[in-house]
Amino acid sequence: DPYTDENAWESIIRCDEHRNIALDAARKSMTLLKNNGVLPLSEDIKSVAVIGPSSAAQKIGGYSSIPTGYEVQSVYEKIKELLGDGVTVRQHDGCAITPDKKTPRFVEGQPHLASEGEDEIPDDIEGAVKVASECDYIIFVGGDNSITSGEGRDRCEYILAGKQRELIKRLSELGKKLIVVLEVCKPVDLTVEEDICDAILVAWFGGEMGAQAITETLFGKYNPAGRLNVSFPRNAGSIPCYYSMLPGGDQNYYEGPKKARYPFGFGLSYTTFEYSDIKAEKKGRYDVEVTVTVKNTGKMAGDEVVQLYIDDVESSVVTPPLLLKGFERVHFEAGEEKQITFNLNENSFSLIDINYKKTVEPGDFRILVGSASDNIKLETSVYLN
Repeated sequence: DPYTDENAWESIIRCDEHRNIALDAARKSMTLLKNNGVLPLSEDIKSVAVIGPSSAAQKIGGYSSIPTGYEVQSVYEKIKELLGDGVTVRQHDGCAITPDKKTPRFVEGQPHLASEGEDEIPDDIEGAVKVASECDYIIFVGGDNSITSGEGRDRCEYILAGKQRELIKRLSELGKKLIVVLEVCKPVDLTVEEDICDAILVAWFGGEMGAQAITETLFGKYNPAGRLNVSFPRNAGSIPCYYSMLPGGDQNYYEGPKKARYPFGFGLSYTTFEYSDIKAEKKGRYDVEVTVTVKNTGKMAGDEVVQLYIDDVESSVVTPPLLLKGFERVHFEAGEEKQITFNLNENSFSLIDINYKKTVEPGDFRILVGSASDNIKLETSVYLN
């Protein structure tokens, strides 16, 4: 049949299979940066305030739209749905992501159409603080949107846009448990926020199922295991900031260290893991099998992202002291122990020499395994001739 079925989309677009895939992707993206024990929250709490410019927004990321007739829920709506009528759930934006100035104004139902004009976006930090003061827990939801982050769109600074930092400061002064959820697509300066909140969850731009994934993570129905694929700088002076920088002289700053605040590969879990028994066995000229034993030592099931890095100890050209060569995301039940295997080959050990040729040089290679680029648990070595 050469003709398109014009009605086929109704049974395909947002079907259960596709929505489950979207939910799985959003869940696996949840990256926990800080948790002093406040998470996961109990469903038996009496009241919670969901505050922030993204708390009631239907955010699904750039190049997306919400067609007429389709419902995409916000974090506030999903939390209210989960907790039910027996728990008081309050909401207030408090501030806007985009400050008062000329900004694109999206036409309802057609988010790709925009007009320029003066757009008054009032901030009401005092109103948000009042709402939060009447609840036991505070969940702040903010970050970026398609105006501040997207193709051809960025910001000069990497602190939270608008008055979000000011709002978080005011919320922290209430002395209540404060959880910060960030819907962002790039590193953010969290120097201030880290010191005044109890937990930080980076949810990225989670798509249409992002709000559900956030809610499940906050209330322990899903154990986060996302890992940073970028480094979060400690401050502007530490930019550029990435894990595989070439060795050189130390760069010290009067105000503090240059190293990343949240390094590449970092991410927390609601459970704990123990690494042991690393072994590296040569299987061929360049083929090496690396095994390591990992055990879930906590009381909750969860995923661990086991990361393998290599250090070429001595080479004819300068190489980074740490290069990611493999990772495995593995699910563990509470108390479960598994052996994880990595198979390295010629590509794993090769470099580009001074003649711009890809080659493997003879010598020692350190093999490091851990849960992040700055949290190496075990190390061994192998000699390639």
